[in-house]
Amino acid sequence: MRRLITSSVRLAVMLIAPFVLTSMFGAGAAEGSGRDWFSRVRAIADNTQSLVALEADAIRRDTTWASRTSGGLSLKVRSGSTVSFRDSPNCTSEDVGSQSHCSRYIYLGHDGRRGLYLIFEAHYEGGWWIILNDATGAQTRVAAFPEISRNGTCMAVFLNDSLVGPAGVEIWVRHGVAFVREYNGIPILKVYEHAYTITTLESWLAERVIAIRTETFVGSSQEPIVNHVIMRARNSHWTVSANRASRFVGTVSPTP
Repeated sequence: MRRLITSSVRLAVMLIAPFVLTSMFGAGAAEGSGRDWFSRVRAIADNTQSLVALEADAIRRDTTWASRTSGGLSLKVRSGSTVSFRDSPNCTSEDVGSQSHCSRYIYLGHDGRRGLYLIFEAHYEGGWWIILNDATGAQTRVAAFPEISRNGTCMAVFLNDSLVGPAGVEIWVRHGVAFVREYNGIPILKVYEHAYTITTLESWLAERVIAIRTETFVGSSQEPIVNHVIMRARNSHWTVSANRASRFVGTVSPTP
């Protein structure tokens, strides 16, 4: 009997999953392996040429809303207007990230459930991530890949690349049609001299509660001091506490 019930549950999950994915990420999200589309983007976020290569697939999946012309990128929003991004003149896909004259807007997907588009503004070194409201076209620009909460009301940005400024975490909260930054700092429990801290997402535990892994390198040590912390907001104030119940020791397990 237990085996029969288990088989029935598995079949139900297989039948329901494509509809869940479609409601979250658009019709194309049920294609292929069924992985979270933005997880696929996250995996190559530091490789501009890989992002360029992924754009054609992203536009194919979202052809109703997104299109590319010879001069740039166009996105339709639900208000009825079109938001356009203009690339640098004479900037080919092969030039992106390798030529100083070249800047290009790369379309990387639509998340209908959370009501946003994701675009990467690529420059010679690095670039900016643009989160665009799919109803109004309002834009938020951040310096690293945005880790967006499950319902899309918050996002965390982990600044571990020296090209984009001091290391640390930014937390942005949606107010109306755009995001506003509420926190900017390093969520550590103890301050060390001559230290550098790398931060990574473990999981969004709730819309305004996030679990973060920190690795602090002190002096010339090659072995980091690893901590797991929880950040939570009360009103617009974010606090840091130890995550003593962390299940992520030695691993990083992002929540889609």
